[in-house]
Amino acid sequence: MIGTIKILHLEDLNSDAELIARALRKGGINFERLVVDNRTSFVKALIEFSPDIILSDHNLPAFNSHEALIIFSKTNLNIPFLLITASISEDFAVDILKRGADDYIVKDRLERLPSAVQNALEKYKLNRDYQKKLDEISKNEKYFRALIENSSDAIALVNDAGNWIYQSPAAGRLTDFTLDEISSDLIFDFIHAEDLDQLHLTFGLAKEQPNVPIPYLVRLRKKNGLYIFTEGTIVNLLHDESVKAFVINYRDSSKRIAADQERSKIEDDLRQRNRDLEQFSYIVSHNLRAPVANIIGLADGLQEQLSYPEQKNITDYMVQSASQLDHVIKDLNHVLQVKQGFSEKKELVNVSNIVTDIKLSIPQLISAEKVTFDLHLSNVKELWTIKSYLYSIFFNLISNSIKYRQPNHAPIIEISGEMLGDQLIITYKDNGIGIDLKKHGNDLFGLYKRFHHHIEGKGMGLFMVKTQLDAIGGKITVKSDCNQGTEFKLTFEKN
Repeated sequence: MIGTIKILHLEDLNSDAELIARALRKGGINFERLVVDNRTSFVKALIEFSPDIILSDHNLPAFNSHEALIIFSKTNLNIPFLLITASISEDFAVDILKRGADDYIVKDRLERLPSAVQNALEKYKLNRDYQKKLDEISKNEKYFRALIENSSDAIALVNDAGNWIYQSPAAGRLTDFTLDEISSDLIFDFIHAEDLDQLHLTFGLAKEQPNVPIPYLVRLRKKNGLYIFTEGTIVNLLHDESVKAFVINYRDSSKRIAADQERSKIEDDLRQRNRDLEQFSYIVSHNLRAPVANIIGLADGLQEQLSYPEQKNITDYMVQSASQLDHVIKDLNHVLQVKQGFSEKKELVNVSNIVTDIKLSIPQLISAEKVTFDLHLSNVKELWTIKSYLYSIFFNLISNSIKYRQPNHAPIIEISGEMLGDQLIITYKDNGIGIDLKKHGNDLFGLYKRFHHHIEGKGMGLFMVKTQLDAIGGKITVKSDCNQGTEFKLTFEKN
């Protein structure tokens, strides 16, 4: 049973209104009624009376149910509208329902009215309850969606096969991929090749431990092809009927990783500087002390009573020792100038032009030794670096290739370049006498380290190559065998 209801009754005949009221009471309906018979009263009652249901005749002297429905539809009232009329055709019944009426009753069959009213009120109550639950669900959904959409951490759902089935807006902003662009792909298709084993292992651990967050750190590919470091957790919720997926929370850790790498680089630089200081101390204690001791000894000899030829020999030895001392000091100054910082600004440098400039600077030597250059630098346009350093690097490599050529073999120098991701790699090869890396590998880039004593040299070339590469952020690796030539790989960051 329902409680007392408020009925707004649109009717111009008091007798019909009473018949309808009597039918309602007979059907056990408790109600409070307001009967109106014109537009003005109807509009006022909608606002002030706040009815639970509307009963309406069709034809009134200056008003009808069609107009009443139009007015009713413009209100926010969520209540039933029932038509009660003397007679009704099938077409009219269909039309009135299309206009918004919930039901219709013929006046000579009022016995159906109480059940029609109860059914209509119950229907609206159920609809309101349902809508309330929908509103609560929608509110909760908006709340959690707002949390996800405004979170700086990315969230993704991946099914058991590894397919993307959801990604939060933060995930899209992180990689620039939309879900439609990646939904047919596996998550493993976007992971750096070197990190695939680690991610497979993490998923394996997650499968074995449902509900447990498993941490991971991998490189993830963005839409532009570059990789970023991402770290987060993977939680196995495959067993949860409302999820049925792996839940991945992750964030971009590239800046933190870069900071860690920079800190590591600084530590490596400090260790290298300490090694350099130790090496300079050795040079000072040996390379400088020897000629200085010679000069002191020879000067003491000049103070003695010696013949002119003897004095002349001592003077020559003093000049030779002083010259050696001067060379060592100049070498040290040259090295320190590179290590103390850049004295020149970086600029865009064409690698091919650098090699051409070097060839033009030593044409007689190249011609005399019949040097052949095989250049493949079309893929390498320009490098943002210090021009003089790059020139010195290639000049030292080319000079060494000519100096340490194989007897009876004209030097052949091959230089090629390629772009790999965000790195420029230049490969430099020659057919010279090579270096025994098993024997000399640890000293390869040391100062005053020489590996072929049958040829005149100071042991400065490769040391300066490494020092200047370090200064401009480059790296170098070497492959070499005796009498099989040498290959250097120079690696530069693209930017």
